Amino acid sequence: MTKVKYYINVETPHTLNNEQKMEILADIRNAIRNVRFNLPDIKVVVGRELSIEDIAEEISKPSTDSQSREDCVHYDEAQGRHKCVNPVVKMTRCLGVCRNYEDK
Repeated sequence: MTKVKYYINVETPHTLNNEQKMEILADIRNAIRNVRFNLPDIKVVVGRELSIEDIAEEISKPSTDSQSREDCVHYDEAQGRHKCVNPVVKMTRCLGVCRNYEDK
């Protein structure tokens, strides 16, 4: 099996936010569906590399969801354990905010 990488650069005079960039990516994915239809034996994966500016934009956005595992009453971060101490939850490792979340 041969694997070939192609890069598509999109240049525009407009400033795009992450949402607009993802819309362009969706349009490119839709256009490539024709290639997959005509050549059903190939597998095409379309993705996007994140730039430092993209990451900075996402980090600077205010959080719409105020829940975090650090604010959960059942989260134990002592000594780097990061465990869920809720007796209802079977898994002790905290994977983030779950349906048993309760504010401190």
